[in-house]
Amino acid sequence: MTFPDKKSYTFLQTATGSQSRIDRIYASDKIMETAKEWKIHASGIPNADHSLVSVQITSESAPTTGRGWWRIPEYVVKDKDLLKYAS
Repeated sequence: MTFPDKKSYTFLQTATGSQSRIDRIYASDKIMETAKEWKIHASGIPNADHSLVSVQITSESAPTTGRGWWRIPEYVVKDKDLLKYAS
């Protein structure tokens, strides 16, 4: 439902070049409404032959937050040791 036109694979058989993928992940409609940031990445488990599928699931009542406006706090800009180190 999330990526209807995209295929991604979680397993590569190096001998034949054949790839496999997870066809389905079952979740309720309520969970799917707040599921985002689907990713496929290495599991970090030594000798694992499949990639890990992960998703971020948030609370329905969680506030929506944007990227925000990042800036260095004023107290950091006034830190003489940091300014000396940075220049």
